[in-house]
Amino acid sequence: MLCATSTSEPFWTVTRDALDFALLDRSLVTAQSQAGACATGYSRHRSPEPCGGCPGHRRRRRSYPPAAVAARGLTGFRIANALFGALAQVAPERVPACESGGDTGITIGGYDDQRRPFVFLEFLHGSWGGRPDRDGIDACSSVVANFSNNPIEQLEAEYPLRIEQYGFVPDSGGAGKYRGGLAMIRDYRFLEREGALQLRTDRHRFQPWGLAGGKPGAPSSNFLISGEQTRQLASKEYLMLHRGDLLRHTLAGAGGHGDPFERDPARVAADVADGKVSAEGARLEYGVVLDALSGESDPSATEALRAGLARPSRDSRSSTSSTTDR
Repeated sequence: MLCATSTSEPFWTVTRDALDFALLDRSLVTAQSQAGACATGYSRHRSPEPCGGCPGHRRRRRSYPPAAVAARGLTGFRIANALFGALAQVAPERVPACESGGDTGITIGGYDDQRRPFVFLEFLHGSWGGRPDRDGIDACSSVVANFSNNPIEQLEAEYPLRIEQYGFVPDSGGAGKYRGGLAMIRDYRFLEREGALQLRTDRHRFQPWGLAGGKPGAPSSNFLISGEQTRQLASKEYLMLHRGDLLRHTLAGAGGHGDPFERDPARVAADVADGKVSAEGARLEYGVVLDALSGESDPSATEALRAGLARPSRDSRSSTSSTTDR
């Protein structure tokens, strides 16, 4: 049983138990196969012996040998997002909009010219969703995890990598009375002859949701740039890198909270001055007109613009009607 105010267990324990329960549901696992941990539809059989009670396993046994699974952490993050979305329906004054939606795992491994092995592993987190009374936190670990990325100086000293870009992405946080945290972008230049890249990312298709009229955050993306060629990658990939290749990963932005037209124009102007929101984004998403010289909001022009924009068209693009993790 989940209690939103319980402090007897870490939150991850709750989500882990929820995942275990989901995997033992009869739609996924038969009673006979529970002891053998045969989760058809989620993972391949982890035992060298057939479980004997799972038709799905017998069908797949001919095609798939026993194998390990990966990206289980993303399932846990999605369960946490879904639980917060459910809690928002009973305690909307206490629950933030969706965070960036789970961590990004980047692994690069191989051998240098002297056949010395190297393995680089990094997890990146994005930002928190807008909260009922304040903006989401930019560049912060997930609400259900506690770790940070690798310092660039250490990374470049120990691995054949160079970080050529690391920063916030303007207009990526979901618009709202309280803005969602921004997405981050990070470029990895590979400097060795050859290496294997594994990506474990999320939120490419389904954006982090907003609450109470807030907009969803921007989706994440992966690109591989080799010379003059740019190739868009899937959210989960395994491929070979060659010297000079550049991996560009952009995390998702977090969802916003509340109607963007209720955001204080002065705060929008401050976001523009900080590079978090563009002048165009201020106008289109928040209905705020900025003075070209001072950069401050123009009260009369802002009031006229907000009054002139049709609310039905804005409401149709917002995510007020859904707090589920789609």
